[in-house]
Amino acid sequence: MDLDLVAKLGLKLHNKVYNIACTNYKRLKKRMVISKYRDNPKYLNIGGGIFVRDHWRVLDFITPWYNYLGIFVDYDFDLESLKKFPIDDESFDLVYIFHVLEHLSDQAVVHTLKETYRILKPGGVRIVVSDIDLAPLSLQTPTFKVVQNVISG
Repeated sequence: MDLDLVAKLGLKLHNKVYNIACTNYKRLKKRMVISKYRDNPKYLNIGGGIFVRDHWRVLDFITPWYNYLGIFVDYDFDLESLKKFPIDDESFDLVYIFHVLEHLSDQAVVHTLKETYRILKPGGVRIVVSDIDLAPLSLQTPTFKVVQNVISG
């Protein structure tokens, strides 16, 4: 949140106009980020929505439920489709998945992990963060054993 922008516009935090200004600011920022896209380093945020940072791309699925403005999502992709990501092999230095896998089917979790491995450059890093409250339950599911096998090779 850019509080200087809020002050310059004379807005209050709970003002509807502020929400519009925030969206416009993020849209402008995303355009600036896109204009500076480079291939090195290159990071991917899966399920990132309106996440905007230098060097980052976002893979998310635009639906009526998550109706992001198209400019925020670099790869509009349904993880449940089980299709190949629309991304070249070995093209990202880092893949970040935050609170996404726990919302997917077992097959989609395995497929997503395999695809992230495929798109990582050699020596790349994959960071996965899931809902810690669901962890004890996930250890009891068949998916846990499958994911263990995928991760260990």
